[in-house]
Amino acid sequence: MNADKLWHDYNKFTLRKAKQFGPSIYKALNKQIEYYIQTQDLSNLPQAPIQEVLTQLYTEVGRIWGINTYYRVLNDAGLKHDPTPPLQIKRRAAIGLNEEFIKAILDFFATDQFNTIQNITQTTRNFIREQVEQGIQNQLSLDEIINNLLSSGITKNRAALIARTEIGKSANAAEQIGSDKTGLVTTKVWISVRDFRTRLHHLEVDNQVRPDGKPFDVDGYQMQRPGDVKSADGRKVPGNLICNCRCCVGREVLRDKKTGLPLRKTGYTAYLKV
Repeated sequence: MNADKLWHDYNKFTLRKAKQFGPSIYKALNKQIEYYIQTQDLSNLPQAPIQEVLTQLYTEVGRIWGINTYYRVLNDAGLKHDPTPPLQIKRRAAIGLNEEFIKAILDFFATDQFNTIQNITQTTRNFIREQVEQGIQNQLSLDEIINNLLSSGITKNRAALIARTEIGKSANAAEQIGSDKTGLVTTKVWISVRDFRTRLHHLEVDNQVRPDGKPFDVDGYQMQRPGDVKSADGRKVPGNLICNCRCCVGREVLRDKKTGLPLRKTGYTAYLKV
């Protein structure tokens, strides 16, 4: 595994997807604000537009990065180009593989997506409430308050932050799914960005290696991957360790010391059907 190349590939991919999904998230947030302007109802802000765009995001980002990981791990194991590989890889089954990854990523995010949508909606409520209260204090007219709600750059900034955060969460969750589907035994390594923007606790965990399934120690929270929302001990991971994270996960395939062949997970045969 070339950690620098992997991160640069990951960074280009996530930046491209953030540019793609940011505008859709912005529109979904604006629909919540427009609903309030029309109804003055904070309790029932529409959540369907956010749910729709997040489902599209998880599906596309997860599918692409999951399959990317799947083939990358196999390639690192030396199985992709071996004329007589221990695992038979058939690329003509790509459609079936796509479907597998889409189902796996949506199943993975089923609960987390609900919580994410609730949190996004609550933040919109808080934003609207603050803007209205501030407008009343400043003796603004209703039209002026509405104009402030619609013209605030906060919504656009939020959309960009949500896009970057959810894309990172989706890609790193899909990385685990892609690695699992190879049926190979791996270790995982946390790869951080080494620049002035990287938060201290992510620099501290940079190059930390763990057996697959074992968490990384990030500021006392046991996280399986960048973007993990729940610590292994059940605590909620705070947003300052998740939001806008640019870290990714790399893999090293473990080999049998005698034969040099990649180790397979005991009893794992699903990869033979791909």
